[in-house]
Amino acid sequence: MEYIRIDISRPTDDDPTLVVSEIGRDDRAEVRRVAHFPDGRIERASEETETRDTRLSVPALPTLDELRAHGASEWTARLITKEEFEDLWTEACARQTR
Repeated sequence: MEYIRIDISRPTDDDPTLVVSEIGRDDRAEVRRVAHFPDGRIERASEETETRDTRLSVPALPTLDELRAHGASEWTARLITKEEFEDLWTEACARQTR
């Protein structure tokens, strides 16, 4: 698995300010996603769950270098650890069950 963090520099009211994704190494399919929104919402998506504003990406996600090149003025993308992703996933799970 690969874990990517994307910080969006100029989100609209409906777009997230932060997206973290767990990505399959072989097919680059997004497995899980967490999104933080300007209004304070934290949402998550997986094969089992999604929300109106947060769904898994289809088709497969681009590589980190492709993400960086495509959104250089709109976002920054970097790898994070599995532990960092799991912390954000756990927080999203807790926030959505309240």
